[in-house]
Parts: sequence; structure tokens; C-alpha cells
Amino acid sequence: MTTTEPSLSEGQSQAPEPGRHRTPAIGAWLPTWDLITTKNLEIRKRRGLMITMVVLIIVPTVLFYGLRLLFHAVDPHGYGLAGSPQFFSQSTNLIDEFGFIAAAALGAAAGTTDLSDGMFRHLVITGRSRLALYLARIPAGLAITVPLVALAFLMNCLVTSYESPPNPTTASFYGVTAPNNLDQAGLQTFMLAHPQQEINGFLPDMPGGPGTTATAAQVRSAIDQHIASYYSDYTTAELSESTPADNEMVKIGLCKALFMYCQQQQVDWITECIVYARKNGKQVVEATKEFEDNWVKHHDETAAATLVVKTDSWYMGSNVDGKTRRLLAYIGGVGNYNKQCDELAANGYQGFAMT
Repeated sequence: MTTTEPSLSEGQSQAPEPGRHRTPAIGAWLPTWDLITTKNLEIRKRRGLMITMVVLIIVPTVLFYGLRLLFHAVDPHGYGLAGSPQFFSQSTNLIDEFGFIAAAALGAAAGTTDLSDGMFRHLVITGRSRLALYLARIPAGLAITVPLVALAFLMNCLVTSYESPPNPTTASFYGVTAPNNLDQAGLQTFMLAHPQQEINGFLPDMPGGPGTTATAAQVRSAIDQHIASYYSDYTTAELSESTPADNEMVKIGLCKALFMYCQQQQVDWITECIVYARKNGKQVVEATKEFEDNWVKHHDETAAATLVVKTDSWYMGSNVDGKTRRLLAYIGGVGNYNKQCDELAANGYQGFAMT
């Protein structure tokens, strides 16, 4: 007995069953909910990949805090509380690093199986847009990656909230110890009242050196001239030595989720590009000079329309003397960036030379 697939015209003439999503027009580039859930199911059925995701994202955080809690229980005087602020920062960086590796592994696995599974042949038969398949992988992968990252970060926040020491009442920077919660004027008043701390400390731009001692007048002059820089260092030290508030931890978590989304999108795009190149017998992919110049021009024009370019921060390269001032990251928005990447892929990667 043989079976034949219904024609596309027959499939379009039939009304959708109750509770079912309506099938989009043939060639629609937006992925349907059914396509996304199907891709998500394909990923979840790969047990080895799912175990790898858990090992990369969850296990490092469990081991990090498990050992910290154990060491503190055995030797409370030799090992501090597991919820200390520096451990929160270290654990967050750990989640970042291993989360990126996990996102790369998932994106690569989701993309490279399309050829072996005959997905592109299926797209030709059904008329489904290849871009729709590409876009479906992003939410399908995020539906797996984000909950795991959220669980790891939740453990980080819980340990920090319940096993953290009391917040210090002072902040130390460059050998100077000042009370917490001072504004710039308050810090200036405190430093002027305690010149010996500045003389014995290691404040930048402070007069004096080996074998010489700055006078009180020189110290006052340096404080008046550089108080803005000293206040920035003071607030940085105050934040780094204090346990983050609950709302601050939530903000950090949201930023990590957005960063994870960007990682997933970039991994998927690169994977799709590699698959496209191999399918067409190409081994080298390189952006053309014209495309690079146009992108740099668009990048700089977009940045120039904001106030970010007027700041002095490492985002502008201000932390390196003599470095050309230019915003390091694209500031045109994640959605706009993704749209431009998708359009490039849909148009056969125009602007890239493949050989």
C-alpha cells in the first residue's frame, strides 16, 4: 500500500481543526508555534545534549557553593561565609562562562543536525521558508538554556541572601578607609579632615614619592582637583564590598538573560552560515572590505546619536591612553541587530565572500 502527501492546494482549502494553529502562507518567514515546539522537542529528545547542558550550567554552581559551605562548616575561622559578595561575583562570572559554552554547544547541535535529518529537503517539499527554520531555533534553544541559567543564578542569589556576612560600615580604596554612604562632598570633607591617610595611601595623582612626603597643602590641592575620580573609586569599592540588594540581583539576572539571548542568536547565525557554506562547497567565509566599511559607518552613526559617546568609560576605550575613542558595542538595539543578521542570511549572505 502506498500513500501520497496531500497537495498544497488541498492543505490550504481545509479549515483548521478546533484548537489548532492556522497554517501560515507558504514561504512565510516567521516561524509558527508548531515549528518552534517541534524544534524544541527535537533538542530535548537528545539526552546526551541535555545532560551536557545541565553539567555545564548547573553543576559548576552546585560544586562552587557546595564546597564553600562545606569548608566554612569544617573551619569557620579559615573560610568565610559562602554568601560573601566576592563569591557572588565569582559565581556569576562562572555562570557566564559555562553558559556561553552551553549555548554554543546547543546552537551548534541544533544547526548541524538539519542536514542529516533531511530538514532542507523537507523545506523544499513543503515550501516552508528556510529563514523560518533558522528563527525557530532561537526561541527553541532559549526555552532550554534560559531556565537552566535562571536556576543556577537563583541558587547564587539564595546563598548570597542567606549566607552573607553583615555589610561593612566602611569602604577602602588605595589605602584610604572612609565611612559608607557618603556623597562626593561628604567624601571630600572626610579626606580633607584625614590627610595622613592620603599621605600613607596609594592614591593616584597624589604628590610625593619614594623618600618624599607630601605636605598638607599639596594633599588638599590634589583632593580638590581629583575628587571626582576618587569618588568613583570609593563608590566602586563600596559596592564591591557590600552584599547586593535583592532588586540589584534581579537586575543582574535580567542582564545575564539578555546576554544569553545574544549569545544564542550569534551562535545560531554562525552555525547556519557554516552549514550554508559547506552545502555550497565553500570553506572560507570573509566579510568584504566594502561591507566592513558600511557596517563601521552605520555603527558609528548610530552611536553618535546617543549620549554614550560623550562619556569617559571603557565602553569608549577611555581606559587605554592614546586609544581611538569609539563605542565598542553596537547600540542600535538587539531587535534591529537580529533583523539585519536575518536579512543577510535570507539574501545568501551578501557582503561576505565565500571561497
